[in-house]
Amino acid sequence: MKVWRVAKWLVLPLLVAILYLFAARLPLWNKPTLEPVALKAMPERLAGSSYAKSLAEADALVRQRQERAKLLPDDWLNWEDLAIALLSRAQLTGNYDDFTSAQAAL
Repeated sequence: MKVWRVAKWLVLPLLVAILYLFAARLPLWNKPTLEPVALKAMPERLAGSSYAKSLAEADALVRQRQERAKLLPDDWLNWEDLAIALLSRAQLTGNYDDFTSAQAAL
């Protein structure tokens, strides 16, 4: 028993040193760095040509998703689609009522 008390203080640091040397050779520590990529501007067909046009598209999408959710009230996917449309409109307008409505839809 006394031998183990002395031996563990000799074996444990040796084991830690061996594991450290082994881990240093693993490719985890020598990952290649990635070069930064220049971001391209969003295409106009995605960004919308104006705020009014984007808002009209968001409103139309919300209306469409509301109608679908009312037609099939037991289908959770329709309610999730409505919440996503409301969140998109909320991000566009900054209206907190849309955030609340999205949370209520879920």
